[in-house]
Formats: sequence, C-alpha cells, structure tokens
Amino acid sequence: MTYFNNFPVTFYQFGNNTTTTIFKDLSIYSDVIDQVKDASTTYEKYTIIENLRPDQVSYELYGTPNYYWTFFILNDNIKEQGWPLSNDSLLAKVQKVFPNTVIRTNTYLADSTVFIPGTVIRGTVSGTIATISHRHLDLGQFVVEGTKTFTAGETVIAVDTPTSTLTLKSSSAEYLSARYYTDVEGNIKNLIDSNTGLISDPGAQDTEVTQYDYFVAQNNLLKTINVFKPEVVGQVNSAFREALKS
Repeated sequence: MTYFNNFPVTFYQFGNNTTTTIFKDLSIYSDVIDQVKDASTTYEKYTIIENLRPDQVSYELYGTPNYYWTFFILNDNIKEQGWPLSNDSLLAKVQKVFPNTVIRTNTYLADSTVFIPGTVIRGTVSGTIATISHRHLDLGQFVVEGTKTFTAGETVIAVDTPTSTLTLKSSSAEYLSARYYTDVEGNIKNLIDSNTGLISDPGAQDTEVTQYDYFVAQNNLLKTINVFKPEVVGQVNSAFREALKS
C-alpha cells in the first residue's frame, strides 16, 4: 500500500516474540488532514458506486489509484467501519453473522427457568427439534441453532419438561428476523405491556426492521463520503508526505 511508503521505520516486538523486527512506525500521525477537514472549500460529496474499490474511485476522481488513502483519512466512518460492501457481499456477511432460526411467541417468559439457552424444544405439529441458543425476551424471540422449520401457531414444548409450553406465533431465518420495530415517528417501539408484562404484536402502523434491513441501512450510510477536490488533493498529498518525514 503506497500510503505507508513514507512512514519511518522502528523496531517492533510482535506478540510474545523475544526479538524485534524492523517495521513501519504506525503510531506516526500528521495533523495535516485535520487542518483541512473543516475547510469545506477543499472537499465535496461523492457517492460510492456499487462494487467500486477505493483505488478505482481514486482513479475515477484523480486519474491515479494512489490517493485512495485520503478517503479513509477524511471520513471517520469508513476509517472505523471499513469500505461499504457490495449487495451480494453484505448479504453473505449478514447470513454468516445470523445463521440460525428465530421463533417468536407472545408467551410471558421473563421469569421462566425452562426455556433458557441450552433447552431442547420440539414443535408438536411440525415435529421439529431444536436447541435454544439465546433469546430476546423484549421481542418474544428465541434463537434456535441451525436452519429449522416450524409451523405458525403450533405449541412448542421443552423436551425434558413437556408440561412447559409456549405458543409459536411465527418463525424465520435469523437474518430476516426483527431487530426492532419503529412507530410512525421512527422511534423504537417497546412491545412489552407495562401492566401485564406480556409481549404484544406490533401495530398496523409499526415498521419491522430486520437484522438485514439494519445492516443495509448502516452500509448505505458509508456510501456517501467526503472527497478532496481534484485541484487540492495533490497539495494535500504532498503536505502529508512531507509532514511524515519531518
């Protein structure tokens, strides 16, 4: 990466190694970028096109791939979270992070000592057997390991204590399950009835935000970035390199 070409070197001890290695001094920092970050005349907005890498955006804007590093220096969000993913890569990531199945119930279980992580459950209609991985009681959700198929409306029992039951409202792939619900004003909705402690269904005007929806929204926020204007990026690059040498 050309960004590190002008960084000085230092002796660094990696992990538990007893010997040191000559390595770029990554602790070096120049405040050149900070000095121009607040100067709105030096940069403009840019929306990252699907599948374009940082070096490709740099070439499109400046005729060279070597200014890709300025995007990360100028935008704290992509510096901290990374470059926005393509739609296909994002879907694959979310499916990997949320690979299980979610079942939802309105049954009040906050005080239950039965349907806890590790409990093996069985659907009395579907016959599906699954193990509870974790649960989100404020949403009436139980995450069960793996890809499972349940029948909406069926009774689910705890295998070891079959007298303990809950009524299943719905089931879905975990990545498509609700992360939260919002009301008409966009505020996160609390589904727990303060009087009964029971979990209510979302209202007709409430909006479900799934795990996938949430990550899509977060990824979209990364797509609009600040970029240095072509007429100043060369000057910024030169000043930054010189500052690192001094």
